[in-house]
Amino acid sequence: LVSDRLDRDFSTGDVITVPLFTNRLRQLHNWTATFASLPNDSDAVLINAKRSGTTLNGTPQVASCLRQNSAGNCTELNSIRFEPDEPGTYKIRVNAELPLGDAMGTDVATYTIVAEVGGEGQGGCAAGAPTGLAALVVGLFAALRRRRV
Repeated sequence: LVSDRLDRDFSTGDVITVPLFTNRLRQLHNWTATFASLPNDSDAVLINAKRSGTTLNGTPQVASCLRQNSAGNCTELNSIRFEPDEPGTYKIRVNAELPLGDAMGTDVATYTIVAEVGGEGQGGCAAGAPTGLAALVVGLFAALRRRRV
């Protein structure tokens, strides 16, 4: 893994891919990823947070092809990705290991990758919760009042 910051302008709703790179070509790598921190009110979820793969065709990128088109080209990698739903800083902690070991003694690495996201919050279902809760309370109050009359 080489970079701790994704150098690009991201907005809410973009799909952000967290690329993994290694200098251990053609070796199997396992990884787990978690959010070290999220913006307030974010419900973002990491996709492919726990996977494994080798380097792609002699490149230093670690991933495996999940889907191919009829021409045999890869259309989806098992790369770590997520869709930010709130503006702010997303910190992703990645633990990568070489399950078959490493002669250099460095078979485990942990990195934190940072993505800064702009734009407006997506809101989601949580935006309607206070109104729904208020309606539930009013409904219960009306039902109790009817029983007492």
